[in-house]
Amino acid sequence: LEPDIINRHYKKHLSDDLWKLSYRAFNPNDERLREVMTSIGNGYIGNRGCFEGEKANQYHYPSTYIAALYNTNPSVVEGRTIYNSDMVNVPNWCLVELKICDDADFTSPFAPGSHIIDYSHYINFREGALERSILFEDPKGRQTMIKTFRMTSMHAYHVAAIKYTVIPWNYNGKITLRSTIDGDVINDNVPRYRDLNQRHIHVLSATAYGTCSGVMMTAETINTKQIICLYAKHSLWANGEESKQGALMHENGREVSATWSLDVIQGRSYCLEKVVSIFTSLDAEFKTHPLNSDPIRCIEELASSELTGIQYCTQLLDAHRRAWGDLWHKVDIIVDGDPFVQQMIRAHSYHLLITASQHRSNIDAGLPARGLSGEGYRGHIFWDEVYMF
Repeated sequence: LEPDIINRHYKKHLSDDLWKLSYRAFNPNDERLREVMTSIGNGYIGNRGCFEGEKANQYHYPSTYIAALYNTNPSVVEGRTIYNSDMVNVPNWCLVELKICDDADFTSPFAPGSHIIDYSHYINFREGALERSILFEDPKGRQTMIKTFRMTSMHAYHVAAIKYTVIPWNYNGKITLRSTIDGDVINDNVPRYRDLNQRHIHVLSATAYGTCSGVMMTAETINTKQIICLYAKHSLWANGEESKQGALMHENGREVSATWSLDVIQGRSYCLEKVVSIFTSLDAEFKTHPLNSDPIRCIEELASSELTGIQYCTQLLDAHRRAWGDLWHKVDIIVDGDPFVQQMIRAHSYHLLITASQHRSNIDAGLPARGLSGEGYRGHIFWDEVYMF
């Protein structure tokens, strides 16, 4: 190649890297910090960058927070009852699990006995998108590539989406994909709070719909009595073509899920798309809705109608990217001569934007000291806004 061509390619890749925070190897001891650093959000929804296939455990903590949504719980500490208000971890809408061939259980690249061959995990500041690519080998020698994409729309701020792609690397057979809204969640992010009452919601209903393989969960904060509704629609793709295969729907108290079993061919891609809407009884849309005298019906109507005409992640992307482009046009700070400083300024600006976007004008909420990415300080808002910086 000519030197000027090499130089142009180098500058382009360097420029792209300055809009990303990337991790090229999995380190379990750092994963919870990386989940915070790769959080996504839009000022209304905050979502930690946990891998979609994991429930809360020693190394992973999936969580979603909604601006202004708190619960006040009593806890007994040294014989006395005290009360604490906490930002609420709402039901986990991100859960997508994989089962390979005739295995009895769903698996994960991070399961005991599995080996990660190649790993990429990054947040794209420019577009407000979280992506992973993981090639792993399970204990039976089967190699599988998982690619994920996740966003919380900066345009339609009640909406989020996931693309979960599986490529069987060295085998033919069957895979099973299960998408769940999981209501069996607590606030468990901060070790020093674990002696306190950690359960802040109870599930009111978990409903599966055959249409669009839809699943809905309605929950309520235990003491502040705010209602939350999450509704998800799905589409399934096989090697770039939409599949009309129906899902097996399952309701189980605190979980509601849709499951597909697919015959797969080595090297081909199989993608599950999940589009989600989230509403609470604190929302302006709820307060002005003609059905708000029946709060549960009203919230469920808002959540389902928000996705009318929306089935695919691609329908959200253009408006989402334009909204992010408008924000960066206003706030981006350009630094010459120091790529690390440039990247870090964008990282900090990004985390301010996903907590304090333009959508805050519709929400009666302050800015939590840890943003919408974790439970430090219980999500409290301080008079000294320097915490946000």
